[in-house]
Amino acid sequence: MTIIFVIFLLVALYMVRRGVITTERLTAVPAPRLPSGEISPASSDASIQEVDKPRSDDLASPSGDYVIHKPPNSWTVRKITLAGLFAETYRVDEHDARSFADALSGTNPEVLILESPLSVQISVDPAKSLMDDSPALTAIPLTAKVRLVVHPLPRVLPPRFTAWPLEQRFLLYLRDFLAATTLLAVNSGTTGGGRTFHSAVFRQHLANVKIEGSTSSQVEIRAVATAIEGDVSDYLLIMSYFSGTGDIGKLVADELTTLESLANSFRPLVIVRDKTTSDKLAAERQQAFASWRERHGEELFYTEFVLTFMRIKGIDVRDEDGLQEALTLLSPFESLAGSLNVVDDDLTKLWQAMREARGGDPEAFHECVMEALEDLEAIDESSVEGDDGVEGLAREADIWDSTT
Repeated sequence: MTIIFVIFLLVALYMVRRGVITTERLTAVPAPRLPSGEISPASSDASIQEVDKPRSDDLASPSGDYVIHKPPNSWTVRKITLAGLFAETYRVDEHDARSFADALSGTNPEVLILESPLSVQISVDPAKSLMDDSPALTAIPLTAKVRLVVHPLPRVLPPRFTAWPLEQRFLLYLRDFLAATTLLAVNSGTTGGGRTFHSAVFRQHLANVKIEGSTSSQVEIRAVATAIEGDVSDYLLIMSYFSGTGDIGKLVADELTTLESLANSFRPLVIVRDKTTSDKLAAERQQAFASWRERHGEELFYTEFVLTFMRIKGIDVRDEDGLQEALTLLSPFESLAGSLNVVDDDLTKLWQAMREARGGDPEAFHECVMEALEDLEAIDESSVEGDDGVEGLAREADIWDSTT
């Protein structure tokens, strides 16, 4: 899945103000550089009062747990859900994009977007264009923008909702950057405000592409991702920029100054860690898990259920040792079905057949297993080899239809 890279890198291809520069050929593109060479967000914290009543030059986050400077009047400020960001980027329905948000965070948090007015159309020719000196295997035109995106980085992620360390969650979020771009640098440490941070810089060089319909051009794009420890939540800041020459280079330099200033102005809310706060955060974690389980519990159950039957396929359940092995493999699923609120008459029939098998009468269990395996064999091979893999198999195959 390349969704993280596409969401946060494609929007990074900021080139020129539409209608101002449309034909300049980019040659010998220099590496893009931030004015100070680095960013330093969270150099201090924000108080509750500052979040409740931000200063005239500050904005409060959608969730009310950080502040950041207002951008220049020419920039836009938008608050949108994570699913809405995906839907906007891919021009799909927000409902369809919700699964992407769930995969990332288990929730659909609001994100803050600070966006430059400058945009550009990038056209890629699969026969000629290159990405990091390799063929650009895409034909989709891009609307490129420069922006800073800030959104919560949940402390617990689906499907287990385990409290993983900040660096682990950061790497999970960046796995698609790592698969699609060149990693230039990584850095970890403590911010000026005493908070743990992890950052990574990525590069992608595009050559033989058309900028606003101009002659063949090239551009180097960079994205800086920074994870910052917070009190209410942790945070992910994605800032993107690129390089240009001539008049474009001057416009880029001006925008990089603004972009860096905005990122450096990020200040998370500081709170006192008392029992009431800890209990509230624990309750929110449980609620997030319950919500995710309600939406995806059945899918998780059947994905593992079908995988288990793929294992049982090689077992002779009419042999005593094989019968016991199959019962051992399937026994935990009755408990899992209860935990995930998966209720089905055919599953109830299987649970009863398993109890009878343990009591010495395995015939009903034999029948359930054999009929299920026959249905598994009948599933079209494309369900296994296609993009959805086993998850598609689990969704498409009701292996119990013929057991009623």
